[in-house]
Amino acid sequence: MKIFRISALSIIFIGLCVTAIQVIRIGKNTPFDHSLSPFFVNIAKPVKSVDRVISKLSPVDEIDEKLLGEELKNRIKENLGYRANLQFVENYLDILLCGLTKDSKKPFSYKAFVIEGAPNAYALPGGVICITKEMMDLFENEAELVAIIAHEIGHIERGHLFDLYREKMMSRKLSNLSGEQIISYFVKDLMQLIYCKSEEDEADDFGYRTLIKHGYDPHAASSVFSKLIQLRQEGAMDPNLVEDIYATHPQLEHRCEKYASKALTWKKKHPRSKYYLGEKNLKSLICKFQKEFTEEFTSSF
Repeated sequence: MKIFRISALSIIFIGLCVTAIQVIRIGKNTPFDHSLSPFFVNIAKPVKSVDRVISKLSPVDEIDEKLLGEELKNRIKENLGYRANLQFVENYLDILLCGLTKDSKKPFSYKAFVIEGAPNAYALPGGVICITKEMMDLFENEAELVAIIAHEIGHIERGHLFDLYREKMMSRKLSNLSGEQIISYFVKDLMQLIYCKSEEDEADDFGYRTLIKHGYDPHAASSVFSKLIQLRQEGAMDPNLVEDIYATHPQLEHRCEKYASKALTWKKKHPRSKYYLGEKNLKSLICKFQKEFTEEFTSSF
């Protein structure tokens, strides 16, 4: 019994040390000078409801992620409003998300928001996907869009974001932080995009397998990476953003080669299969789950 107590106290002490380090780390300023910082700052503004919402989040489980997601969706709606020129795009993305997540076991529905900023996409807990209009303008077909959207879905489905939030909940329970402070700290970490390479690999694989599952051209994954490489070479991405992304993410060149090879191997194993591109779908904002155009199927390598 004595040994058990000593072991338990040791585990608690180690946990407190880890939490203290985490709190110190999240107190640092975000390294981004540009990109989507103003957007996240706005949705982190104090609201009376957030403390009541987070007070209910005990113990921390997937139901809590649903509540957090609803709170974040409300904040984003308040911040962005409804712009007619983007509402049609969001409706299209919501239907696309519904089709892509039909088999999800998460207790919430996915929601897309189109925002302004440099080409980028973000995932938030509770099924929130944010993508910039500038990022969408890069895509030539729906398959490329799905490659990016499914990557972000992967972060949510694999729990990468909510795991980060669990740490914030533990910080609150141990240091008596308010709900508002928890959300503010959490948003700061989101802006830093601190996924490790293994999590990015998981999200990449999830995105690639989603392309295969729904019949899209598997080469779309490497095609998107190729476009991002070109953006970097042209200097179209903010230098600080590029530095932060490539400090933690696997190199784009490696990801591009990896998924080009995987797509080629898959097509060789399925020589009679046809794959969907969806150029007309993207232009008309009618997703593949609503209508398939015969001419959008291809079997070429």
